[in-house]
Amino acid sequence: MAAHRLVQSLQRGLSSLRTQGRSQRGRRRSRDYQAPAAVLAPAKTASERPRQPHLVRSLPPDWVGHQVSSAELISGMVPRAQLLQKLSDLHNHAEYPQTEQFPSASQLDDLQQKLRHWFTNPMLLKLSLVHTSASTAGNHNLAWVGDAAMHLIVSEQLCARYFDANINIGDLTIARAQLISRSTFAAQAQVLGLAKMAVVGKGVRSSGPVPLNLLAEMFESIMGAIYVDAGLERCRASYLHLCPMPKSFFELKKRLKL
Repeated sequence: MAAHRLVQSLQRGLSSLRTQGRSQRGRRRSRDYQAPAAVLAPAKTASERPRQPHLVRSLPPDWVGHQVSSAELISGMVPRAQLLQKLSDLHNHAEYPQTEQFPSASQLDDLQQKLRHWFTNPMLLKLSLVHTSASTAGNHNLAWVGDAAMHLIVSEQLCARYFDANINIGDLTIARAQLISRSTFAAQAQVLGLAKMAVVGKGVRSSGPVPLNLLAEMFESIMGAIYVDAGLERCRASYLHLCPMPKSFFELKKRLKL
């Protein structure tokens, strides 16, 4: 019995020594470790990053972005307010080609009339028209948000209008894919006249008409701008004004040639 207790005591002692040894080795490693200079150096802000030689800061005064107030940040729409602030910062520190023409005030007014939405933050509409080929800040973030918003809107409309026991969910999925396709968005962009307002790089402009896939992305970014500016309800209203849904699923299939 005494021998058994002695063995247990020795085992506990060895375990304690191993633990202390690991702890000391860890402390030595932490003292010897030197972080790389890239990790120790503070991150550069957008204004401190080196500018590309072919781009200059040429942002018109009326294109300066919105500064989110503390009231907006503490409101119930915190994610959208934060997104608005980040997009505004990105826009204000962007670089644009010196020769690129921005859409005029009358063009922007006409576009808002067609959308049936007047922007509280006009910067969002302007940013949605700037392609990444023309600026270090582009509309790709807004296009990503707009695509997600329209995916939800179309799914909701298809279910609310046409879903019943006689319609297969697979047919609704095919219809949704058609309604939110690049070709559909490009057609809507042409109706809105976005090709004349698109801010694109010199290479894109000199190669001929603005590509359809670029126009489709611009339509997505405009829907994303409406969402960030006023929320999903306003985005839904504008989308359904531009792309009304047929009364019956038979009419929808006929229109989409399904």
